[in-house]
Amino acid sequence: MKLIISSFICAVTLTACMVPVEPNSVVVPLVIHENTEKQANTPVYVCTIKPFMDTYRSENINRGKAKLAVQKQCLEKNNAMFCEEKDIVCKVYE
Repeated sequence: MKLIISSFICAVTLTACMVPVEPNSVVVPLVIHENTEKQANTPVYVCTIKPFMDTYRSENINRGKAKLAVQKQCLEKNNAMFCEEKDIVCKVYE
């Protein structure tokens, strides 16, 4: 049995991730511990847009990323004139 430890970048929101390895090898989970004190003081932005009857929603600790994500969701199903930035409403939760 071969043990493989690989450097692999995981998203901060994950608690663990698995690295794809060769057959007959051991998979080692990489546990990520987050600084909960820092995140406890970080505001979360929730942005929504409602063209017609659909509501699209995105949340992120970065306001710009939350707005961009919700606009992309809207643009997947609607014309750009119904997904303008001026129509996006963002609320901050601290």
